Amino acid sequence: MGMGNYKERDEVLSAAFDMSKITCSFLIPELLYKKLTFKDKKGIGKNLEYLLKKYKNKILKSKRIHRKTATSLYQEKGGGLIKFNVRIRPIFWEELTILSRSHGVSNCYLYHLILKWETLSQDGTAPVQRLFHSRINQRLILVWMIDFRKEYSQRIAQLLNEFPPDSFK
Repeated sequence: MGMGNYKERDEVLSAAFDMSKITCSFLIPELLYKKLTFKDKKGIGKNLEYLLKKYKNKILKSKRIHRKTATSLYQEKGGGLIKFNVRIRPIFWEELTILSRSHGVSNCYLYHLILKWETLSQDGTAPVQRLFHSRINQRLILVWMIDFRKEYSQRIAQLLNEFPPDSFK
């Protein structure tokens, strides 16, 4: 198919989340793992919902972690990473994905970062953030814009309390 045959499409990929869980992998640096309490070690991955609720606004307000938009930043190889396979609800994996893509990092990289923040807040070395917001009416969107003419790309993640009705149904 040549470029002249290109046709614009208004397709939206959507799926309702069910309560079933999916298996996801998390890579945790061995040094961080050793600092975790027994309870926190058992909670790796299972604490994702809690950590996202606690740190989502901090992530959204933070300066972008990786400046390049065409590539993702991953954890350092050979840093003694331990792999954990955990069963979690898909909605939390997708939320982590949106937040990580908006910062140009992998899901494991962002999870490691928020787990580190949580460890620091428990140690008392970081200010405790107790700003939990109701998720019921919130929508998290990721806009990934590519301007082919200017050869420029941009990613923006944003929380919305309202969403244009019927736009994505």
